Amino acid sequence: MDNNQMSASQIAKQVGCCAKTVYNNLRKIHSTQFVQRKPGSGRKKVPIDQKMEAKVVKTVANNCSMSERDIAKKCETSRSMVVKVQNRNNFKSYSKKKVPNRSILQLNVAIRLARKLYANFTQSNACIVVDDDTYIKTDFSQIAGKQYHAARPGELLDKSETSIRIEKFGSKKLIWQAICQCGKASNFLLPMVSSIAIHTSQNV
Repeated sequence: MDNNQMSASQIAKQVGCCAKTVYNNLRKIHSTQFVQRKPGSGRKKVPIDQKMEAKVVKTVANNCSMSERDIAKKCETSRSMVVKVQNRNNFKSYSKKKVPNRSILQLNVAIRLARKLYANFTQSNACIVVDDDTYIKTDFSQIAGKQYHAARPGELLDKSETSIRIEKFGSKKLIWQAICQCGKASNFLLPMVSSIAIHTSQNV
């Protein structure tokens, strides 16, 4: 360590290792004045079972969706052995992407209808309108979140002060709004009687 004023985290960042490694080496230097390992220390390397390695690699290559535990059961070995073999042979795990459950017929119909819809809009003067809606609770006390109360030690308060009753289906209002391809957006109101937002049709 060239600079005694540097912290362990700064040394780890400069050297390119974790801070725990720096802490362990510093502790070893202060206690033994050296960091070299003793002869024969460390985990002993065992010879690699080539037959088991080939068996695991073949199983992983032919069953890429099989879990590590299932591969270990099929190859009659441990899960840690499977993980080591995968790392040695550059196998990496990736999460599967979610895709619509469509058949070939459904996919072709969707493509055909999308092309037809696009052709109808490009050949006409109509605008594409995108709308969305959401529900808001009318009682703010029903909104999820922590609420607190103050009391002296040993003081007994009424349950109305120490607890809050949450309705499963509380009163809500629907907010709806739309925007067209031209950039015009709808106005909305929150009437006291109606629970549905009113859309001014003259804008869209």
